[in-house]
Amino acid sequence: MIGLPLALLTLVFLPVGGLDWSPGWIFVGFLIVVYGISALVLWRVNPVIFRARIRLQPARSAGIASCLH
Repeated sequence: MIGLPLALLTLVFLPVGGLDWSPGWIFVGFLIVVYGISALVLWRVNPVIFRARIRLQPARSAGIASCLH
């Protein structure tokens, strides 16, 4: 759950060398707004799917090997 935001921040700000890059913050803010709007639309249109999507899934201990079988 925390991995995706950290990966996003790393991919946006690591190449520029710092967190003081304003276009990066605008991009991150835009993504937050768009994801929020899509979540609200999904919640209004189909609340059952929304609840299923926000539910935390159990972690897999097998990792990528389980995807290969």
